[in-house]
Amino acid sequence: MRSLTLPDAAEHFGARIDIEKFARLIIAKNADESDAFVDALCENGACLDAIYLDLLSPAARRLGKLWDDDLCACADVAVGLSRLHHILSRLSPSFVGEGETLGQKHRAVMSTLPGDQHTFGIVMAADFFRRAGWDVIGWPLATGDRIEETVRCDAFDLVGLSISAERQLDLAKTVIEAVRRASRNRMIVVMVGGRVFNDHPEFVRQIGADGSGEHGLQAVERAENLVAQLAHQ
Repeated sequence: MRSLTLPDAAEHFGARIDIEKFARLIIAKNADESDAFVDALCENGACLDAIYLDLLSPAARRLGKLWDDDLCACADVAVGLSRLHHILSRLSPSFVGEGETLGQKHRAVMSTLPGDQHTFGIVMAADFFRRAGWDVIGWPLATGDRIEETVRCDAFDLVGLSISAERQLDLAKTVIEAVRRASRNRMIVVMVGGRVFNDHPEFVRQIGADGSGEHGLQAVERAENLVAQLAHQ
């Protein structure tokens, strides 16, 4: 069966993709319903890229918006994010396995900032990098010292950091400066991700990062371009 876009696949089994409805579904009492919803999309030909980028990622953003607007309890958001992580973990082996196994091209450390519990975005990004052939060490909730020690002890091409809110920018700048001082690879690339950079791309340079990506596919492409550019300097 050919790979369908998410709307095509949904129409194929008589449903319409509604992110609001799906977000409400994953915070409902019956976890099996959200699993069945995603399984039906897969069985009817939706490509995993579309499920990652057009369903799971928008659903995570929608949960955040419901919380920000006081339309959803904190406990419900926690349940919903837990279920999104569960769905991601189920899909991950197949998604990463779609990549070409031609040997690992580059090495990356990917993490949230110390203490940040918003881990879904960085876990999803790591899957895109692994599928593209990268060797990725991922540490949601890592401490800044642990990231520094990792890049000090071994050579990495990239550090990827997830920043979930504007109030974290000062901490992000501190972590990035420490990573660059500690890195065994003096040409290490630092990329950042999160909604704050979609709204304010100027923040990327202000905190000392080299680039950002709005989604996993874009992040991989930009990371590989940046690594290649630095290698030829």
